[in-house]
Amino acid sequence: MSNNSHKIPHLALGFYCYVIGITGEQMILWRQVRDNQGNSVIRLILFETQTLQPLTDIPDTERTPIVYRGGEIANAELSATWQRGTYDFTFPNPLRQVSELLVLADTRPGPGLLRMGNPIMALYTVKPAENKVIVSTLDWWNQGDFDFGYEWITRVTRDPLTGNIVGDGFRILPFMMDPTATKFMGWMSSAA
Repeated sequence: MSNNSHKIPHLALGFYCYVIGITGEQMILWRQVRDNQGNSVIRLILFETQTLQPLTDIPDTERTPIVYRGGEIANAELSATWQRGTYDFTFPNPLRQVSELLVLADTRPGPGLLRMGNPIMALYTVKPAENKVIVSTLDWWNQGDFDFGYEWITRVTRDPLTGNIVGDGFRILPFMMDPTATKFMGWMSSAA
């Protein structure tokens, strides 16, 4: 591979795309999108980075948030309208090497659950190795006194020591939830 190949774009991503390295040559990407029928879905794509092909130009990622050529090993689409609960989902074999992904989703899980027209924030604990998805609505957030157009959760991860879920967001403090994401445990601040 020549030095110039490092300057050629191989993957173009818009806002709200999340990427995690799986192995030295593989990564998984996810984003909430609309499918061909207009349904809200969480699209997961497993890539082999060595087989991504160069893009001829930088595309408009506002219109098409994920642009690539080659490299895709497997993909799956999860409905972003699932209600709280555990769902069986058959993932393609290559994705089953992934034990867990924590995926935030703006859901609309049925009538009567919207708060003043706002989507319901949910956490999808995606477990491809077990062919399972656990959906937890973040009630502490959804029913909280937040300015949802000004404040929002952007990322979460599992603490490997406690199993608790920690996260942060835009114009909010870091926070902690229990391992099932059903109980808000408090806001976190750094010790001075």
